[in-house]
Amino acid sequence: MKLAAEYVKPCIHISALQTPIENAGHLRVFIQKNEVHILNIAGPRATGEPEVGEFIQLVLGELFEKW
Repeated sequence: MKLAAEYVKPCIHISALQTPIENAGHLRVFIQKNEVHILNIAGPRATGEPEVGEFIQLVLGELFEKW
């Protein structure tokens, strides 16, 4: 997030504290507002946070299902 701010690039942080449906909605708005053509997804390694892969799959599944 620091680099995105430094290079004046849009950035969004999604969290498992919200549901995949809520995160997908926030992500959809972010993509549309910033006219995103390529989305880079970054996060912790699965060795440190094993559930991160499933979390991203759920959020992206919701995003693409409703788009």
